[in-house]
Amino acid sequence: MTKMALSISILICVLIICISHSSDAFTVKPHASSGTRVYEDVYPSALYLNVPRLTLPDVATNKLEELDLKNPNEMSTEDYNSYSGAAIGGTLLFFLLPGALVSGLYGALGNVAAGAAFDFVFSALVGGGLAIYLSLRKDELGETVRSSGLSVYSAIQESGLPVVDRQQNLPLAVEEKLAQLDLLSINDLSEDDYDGFAGAAVAGTLLFFILPGALLSGIFGDLTESVLPSILSDFIFSALIGGGAAIYLSLRKDEVGTTVSGYGSSLLDAVDNLLDSIGGDSSDEVVKGELEEKVTMSE
Repeated sequence: MTKMALSISILICVLIICISHSSDAFTVKPHASSGTRVYEDVYPSALYLNVPRLTLPDVATNKLEELDLKNPNEMSTEDYNSYSGAAIGGTLLFFLLPGALVSGLYGALGNVAAGAAFDFVFSALVGGGLAIYLSLRKDELGETVRSSGLSVYSAIQESGLPVVDRQQNLPLAVEEKLAQLDLLSINDLSEDDYDGFAGAAVAGTLLFFILPGALLSGIFGDLTESVLPSILSDFIFSALIGGGAAIYLSLRKDEVGTTVSGYGSSLLDAVDNLLDSIGGDSSDEVVKGELEEKVTMSE
């Protein structure tokens, strides 16, 4: 009976946390640079990410007390973040391995990968091939396609994505076949025309990959019928088992609870460092001003 009650209380906690994370899982707290003591007094928590708090009902807290577990309602902000981070970490761990195996997610992703490979080959041969033919025509249509392809090629270069260098001296057999079809010689194209020809080939491949190829390869069907249901079942399984186990362990009052909560704190610290590296230092002055304002108000 005690084990059943424990399971119910854990599931309640997990479901509450999952619901709270679905819409606004994290709020980013402004922080100051290291060494500024006055700001640490305003925000005593070492974590810059605050998980939204939820007040557990008395039924749940009473059951936690009976099981000699910590009450999340009475935790400090830092302890609550660590406890929540442990739940998130437990869910992620189970999601990646046991949950993915049980739900068949890896198999579904394998089917999508195989479909994508078929899609790419089909799109390169049909879509890319058609675009190449049109771009090598000697009429106005060819000029239009090369001009559009040049825009695509320029956009790729400006984005910093890698581009394939020009291939010089294509085999004579290829050039003879192009001449028989009354098409432009690739070897004789100007730099702009060659870039337009290459950009058209890329655009044609991508266009066919997104629609006709995806339909023929069955990628859309695999995504909607296999991948998405597998992700959903994997998440539910992982939240209940992995997240539930992490919640129980983090609420223990012994060394195990301290260790698991420490892992949760480390997880949120890692996320915070990632967000900080993405955001850079451009907003440091804004953050500093906000913190100074809070200090003034607290005084």
